Amino acid sequence: MVQIRLFTIALLLFVVATTAEAQSITVTGRVVHEQTGSPQVRVPLYLMGTPKAAITDSSGSYVFRDVTPGSYELVAVFPGHGQIKEILEVAGSEDIVHDLTVPYEISAPEEAVEMARTDASQAAKADNPVSRSGGVIQEVETVCSCYSSAVSLLDQAVELRGRFASKKAFEADAAAGKEMNSLLSEWNNLQRQCLSQFGTKLFEESACNKPSEISRKRQALSDIGIRS
Repeated sequence: MVQIRLFTIALLLFVVATTAEAQSITVTGRVVHEQTGSPQVRVPLYLMGTPKAAITDSSGSYVFRDVTPGSYELVAVFPGHGQIKEILEVAGSEDIVHDLTVPYEISAPEEAVEMARTDASQAAKADNPVSRSGGVIQEVETVCSCYSSAVSLLDQAVELRGRFASKKAFEADAAAGKEMNSLLSEWNNLQRQCLSQFGTKLFEESACNKPSEISRKRQALSDIGIRS
């Protein structure tokens, strides 16, 4: 009887380990110029809806580890020039290679770059993402204001979800769902503007910018069933 139990436990552990391994998918790729094929260095990339981020190295390569199956928006940001957005489908258990090519408009001659800057600036003004910290609207003008606005929105989302004992109870409340969708929409707009404006500076720890804290808060949301 003891042997049977030990075998059963070992079998269960094997199944759990196999399942975990199947869910742990690595996504790699390169970001290159579409005309010259030259690598694009220090480009920040993000899997929207997750806390995952990466920066290309000297060969234009990036890597995301431990990606779970799903459909994601992959965003590469070129501060002041624009963004590349592609849908990334992650399925099965095989690792994925996904390359991105940078169009002419993003790494164009100076006059084209200036036009892109103007377009990006106008788009940012039109979107005008803000936070609602303490009822005071704060425009995003610096890395530090990006951080404080992000913390405010994520804290509000955690507090809102924390009012409910279970995910089922939360999903049954239409008003709460609407409020959460509004917060997440603001969060997504905030991410896009800050990434477009400041790029890799968002990864630099400082007295007023703590990217590790943002990741922790996003993970806390993920743990209670909210994808941010």
